[in-house]
Amino acid sequence: MERRLTAELDDIDQLMVLGQAINVVVYAEEGREGLEAHIEAIGSEFETEADRAELMPFMNELELGLFPVVTRSGGLPAGMNVHGDFNLSADQGSIAAAVVNGPVTLDGGRVDIGGATPAPAKVEGHLTVTLRIPLDLRINVRLKGGDITTHGVPEGNARLRTDAGTVTRHQA
Repeated sequence: MERRLTAELDDIDQLMVLGQAINVVVYAEEGREGLEAHIEAIGSEFETEADRAELMPFMNELELGLFPVVTRSGGLPAGMNVHGDFNLSADQGSIAAAVVNGPVTLDGGRVDIGGATPAPAKVEGHLTVTLRIPLDLRINVRLKGGDITTHGVPEGNARLRTDAGTVTRHQA
């Protein structure tokens, strides 16, 4: 699946890209006035996310958030318990159980979360976003996984971070 998103950048001076397990390629181009995002997705999980992707303006920032529909968290190691005092309703306890993917015990104001979490399923496919931006646009890319590659982006205009991948910068 392929999608193309575009945006005018009136009053926008920064692009924020947030994602998990995606690859981001950025081309900064002199004379470009707007932003273009080309999204390529293979695999049902990634295709669903690509279909939901949109550019969202907030004050002087434009955000592109790309997160898979299925969360792939590792949870707590076997035998590890987290204890704390909280005021929770039964509904909030249900939410906590879904988030941590492990047993949750509510005893008055005390919550015990722990137990073994099964290994996450391997997800097939990929999601790649290729961005074409003006040379003077600041960009902030934060990924949980995946690679970031920039072409011609001034170093002072880019904050690039991936928790599990590589960052490669190519100057013009």
